[in-house]
Amino acid sequence: MAKQTDTLTIRDEEIIVEVKNVDHRTLKFFVKNPRVYSIVRETAEEPSQEHIEEKMKEMDHVADLVKRIRRHGGLIEALVVRKDTLEVIEGNSRLAAYRILFQENPAKWQKVKCHFLPENIKASQISSLLSEYHLKGKKGWKPFEDAGFLYRRKYEEKVSIPDLVEESGLSKSKVEHLIETYKFMVDNKDTHASRWSYYDVYLKPKKIKKMREEYPTFDTVVVQMIKNEEFSEARELRDKLPMICDGPKKNLEKFLDGKIEFSAAVSHVAENKDGINGQKHLNKFRTWIAQPKRLDALTASNGEIRKKVLFEVRSIHDCLTKLRAKLEKPS
Repeated sequence: MAKQTDTLTIRDEEIIVEVKNVDHRTLKFFVKNPRVYSIVRETAEEPSQEHIEEKMKEMDHVADLVKRIRRHGGLIEALVVRKDTLEVIEGNSRLAAYRILFQENPAKWQKVKCHFLPENIKASQISSLLSEYHLKGKKGWKPFEDAGFLYRRKYEEKVSIPDLVEESGLSKSKVEHLIETYKFMVDNKDTHASRWSYYDVYLKPKKIKKMREEYPTFDTVVVQMIKNEEFSEARELRDKLPMICDGPKKNLEKFLDGKIEFSAAVSHVAENKDGINGQKHLNKFRTWIAQPKRLDALTASNGEIRKKVLFEVRSIHDCLTKLRAKLEKPS
């Protein structure tokens, strides 16, 4: 019988693939697949095939796949397999689902449909194929998986940012943020997928970035809090840490030095929120009015405008006189 073939188009190159049903037990999970990688590579050790299978079988989406495959009586879309290594480049979740179904009925679920990539396939073509399936296609990975994939493409495969933008279909700023965040996790030895959202929101705000640059211990303190799971959820970090950054520097410094807890630092800012906001408005007004060109422009006004300016100045003077008297009273 003649070989059955099909084609895949990767970066404008038509790749001929062999189509056949094989015993799924001969196939291997692809360790570098972002979904597999994010599940089993939280430690530096190379995971075994048995460990990968065990972890994949625990995933909710694999349980859903089992139901769908059982309902259809097989795969709608074939696994994509590297011929020389028998690694499943695309379809690792489906392979895990087949392993579960095989335990129920070995005779029915022994063989699975595969597209075999040629032995001379390049690593860059495999990465481009995964990008097409998951970054541009409908089978989206989670952001942590996207980030890990792009990070490895940049630092291990030396792919440029412009090429990653074109390949992924994401904006340049999005690609850079994903890579920066994943790199930050790697640098801080914390690549747990469950903590992605914390680092994601930590590295976004400009006011946090400014404080990170000003205080060398800032990252150390916050990263340790994330590792210790001291934030109830990522939203708490996103909403409350900028409050501390926006508040009095002494309060921030006490928090970074470990003299007060995170909750106490947040409470201090919340209790003094109106005063802090008022001080900022006064500072902006003082900076604005103190500019020589501003004074010249106001004093040069004529007619009705001059009268209105004078009225506002007197009103402000009265308010400030009362405010000063109250502020100078012993508290």
